[in-house]
Amino acid sequence: MTASTIQSKSATGASRMSGPRARKPITRKLQYDDLYRLTQIDYAYPGGTDAWKDPFAAEDAPPESRPPNDPRRAKPSPHVSFAGRPLQHTFAYDWLGNTSKTGDDVRGFYDRSLGTIKNGTAAGGPYQLRSATNRGGPGSTTRAGDLVAAYDDAGNLTTLIVKRDGTCLPTGASCSTRFAYDWDEVGRLVRARRWDLSTTEVTSSGALGSAQPARNPDVDLSHALRRERPARD
Repeated sequence: MTASTIQSKSATGASRMSGPRARKPITRKLQYDDLYRLTQIDYAYPGGTDAWKDPFAAEDAPPESRPPNDPRRAKPSPHVSFAGRPLQHTFAYDWLGNTSKTGDDVRGFYDRSLGTIKNGTAAGGPYQLRSATNRGGPGSTTRAGDLVAAYDDAGNLTTLIVKRDGTCLPTGASCSTRFAYDWDEVGRLVRARRWDLSTTEVTSSGALGSAQPARNPDVDLSHALRRERPARD
């Protein structure tokens, strides 16, 4: 096992999901296994901890109080609230190099880690994420969750259903989400949709094989393919 240390002397270069500006400097200690795969990250802050700040607070603020932005941009996906920035991430791998388990110090499902991961088999989609959950693991958490995923015969992701507990942001949003992806005949993504599931929809549309919600999706993005005409002599 090998280890290395990375120190950030300012907060300006930290990742977006850790929070906006005015964060404390951070020191990261990284550990690797004998195959040089990352197995653990420990985070250290001056004073021991650092408060978490919502990285999407500006985008989720009411229109009258947020800075001007492009009205064509979709709002960020709902996300779980945290009390502090992460202190640890852990990673385990299967024999193919897929992650088989990921964790963090507060077990924040999906936003920070996935818990126990089930991938495809050697005979069918060996590198495909099929499901993941951190429910029922050691210790308690208010941010547990699970996900399931489905793929078409070409290996393209078609459905992803994520269920998350805990306080969801923005206030009143649902952190249980269903994604649907459509592909053309040559494997290009042509449409992506997202439904933020209500409590009723989690029951009716929260499992693989269940119908998509009957209402319009919360986000519906399409890609218009442009075909160039051949040049004429």
